[in-house]
Amino acid sequence: MSHESIPSHPGQEASRHRVVLVRRRGSRHHARDTGILRDLHLLGHTVFDLDLRLHPACRVPETGTAGHRFDHGPVEAVFRRFVPDIVLLADDGPVPSESTSAFFARHGIVAVVLSDDAPEDDPEALLGKLRSAGPVPAGESPRPRTVLFSGYYGAGNRGDELLLDTLVSHLQGTLPGFHPVVAGSKPAVVEREHGVQSLARTDLESGEEYAERASSLLLGPGGHWHDYSIKLAGGAAGMVRGAHVSPAHMAQLPLLVSAYGGAVHVRGMGVGPLTDPAARAAVHLTGRLARTISVRDQESAGLLEPMSETWPAAVEVSPDVVYGLTLPAPGTGTVPDGLPDRYLAVNLRPWSDEPDRRLDLHRVLLETAREHGLAIVGVPMQATDEVALQDLAATADASGSGVAVTVVPADIDLPAFLEVLRGADALVAMRLHANLLMHRLRRPAVGLVYDPKVGSHFAELGRSDYALDLTTPGTELRDTLDRLVRNAELPAAARAVVDELEERARRELDRLTETLASDPLRVPDPAWVRYPAPPAKKSPPKAPAPVQAPAKPTDEPSAPASGVDATPPTRPVQPVWQRAARRIYRGVRRRLR
Repeated sequence: MSHESIPSHPGQEASRHRVVLVRRRGSRHHARDTGILRDLHLLGHTVFDLDLRLHPACRVPETGTAGHRFDHGPVEAVFRRFVPDIVLLADDGPVPSESTSAFFARHGIVAVVLSDDAPEDDPEALLGKLRSAGPVPAGESPRPRTVLFSGYYGAGNRGDELLLDTLVSHLQGTLPGFHPVVAGSKPAVVEREHGVQSLARTDLESGEEYAERASSLLLGPGGHWHDYSIKLAGGAAGMVRGAHVSPAHMAQLPLLVSAYGGAVHVRGMGVGPLTDPAARAAVHLTGRLARTISVRDQESAGLLEPMSETWPAAVEVSPDVVYGLTLPAPGTGTVPDGLPDRYLAVNLRPWSDEPDRRLDLHRVLLETAREHGLAIVGVPMQATDEVALQDLAATADASGSGVAVTVVPADIDLPAFLEVLRGADALVAMRLHANLLMHRLRRPAVGLVYDPKVGSHFAELGRSDYALDLTTPGTELRDTLDRLVRNAELPAAARAVVDELEERARRELDRLTETLASDPLRVPDPAWVRYPAPPAKKSPPKAPAPVQAPAKPTDEPSAPASGVDATPPTRPVQPVWQRAARRIYRGVRRRLR
């Protein structure tokens, strides 16, 4: 997007504004700023709550003073996606930096600094002064339709970020009043990279505040319904005990949104393995709360039976959301320096088992590349993939294979990433969305099936022969790679399936817009109050373990006294001081009852 233009927001009305409130939670003005934020919501304005605690780089020290200026640069994505009319600079009233002032002037954004004597309880009067004093745009936005998104966003996985970007970009252009709020892994990253309001998915106190006014919640897309971490969550009870992982954790926001009257939608969910009764219980409750449910493949739908038969919504199978993403045109990305002329693109992710098998995979990749005169370019989908790809480079160096291995940075933007894929003769990838993007470019790939979702993707395209399990013998893997490189084109039949999936995905996105538009528009309740979580109860101190005196060494074992059992007691005798301490502790507990 050009730095000289910000698109106008769809669905403009009269009497309400899009406001960025710049504040800092926990500052001495916290109560005032929180009150202004709440009143702006009650008045129907769409507000982006920009917390400077998440973005400390926006507070630039002012030369010669103890104060700070506000620099929009680190969060420019917020202003470009949110498209505000007004910026309220709260906290300690930082004035905009020179570059920020110029940005605001260029895009018609009116800014006001809230001084120490700014009104605490009348933000509408403050906005009225702005309208009379400055050129606030006449076109104003409709009441916000808050839509929550819950998933593993902000954690640096390119596949998850593409899912979020596809949904937000489509809905922003089609759903009037659309105000996205993302419950993700790292809120600061989501806001900085996507320009979308975010909160930590584990922060249930903030989650309730957004659930109170959310019209809709989208749970997914992604593989969130599985057994892997239900034990760490403490079973299905993790839903109400604040678990941070597993389907029990992912059920918490649906419970809150449903409790306040919002609609829950499960989109593009990946399922499995799902045999643990506690994990199935958490999934079952979530399914009973959902107005609509879609999964990403037939295997996922099958794993939800028979419990899904009792759900109010039928389970539908829909294409992966990323099939609906508008891809950047060829040539729009900047290719990283130093790429070879011909290369095999490789994506590997860490997997801990069978290091010998991992070394065998490295050797097959290197031998295939050498036989076809190719270098290897590693294409990580997240930072952890870089480690696995550097291991491949280390194997190449240690074996003297003569194959050059280059690893591109994990954080290159999507246009550049796609240019790297376009330039490859073929792709070998473990990650689902690396394979999916290559196929969307109508280029061939071999999938290494570390998870069933990868095999399902290839089966959907009629390309199961090119989806290989990690235990596949080296000779079979080498033969498959050889066929892939020699026939470096995606067959016409597979291209036709991709065409159909792209069209279906776009229709599904349009249908999602219609579904969300039909959810009742929720507005904040003036009587609602944010209650802080009660302090955790302190467990009573445990009595120290008794100290046993070491036994004196003897040359001969002592014989037990006559008539005394030689079996040691099951509980050691407690010292007198410890027995007294326990009696005192029990007495204190009785009084506290």
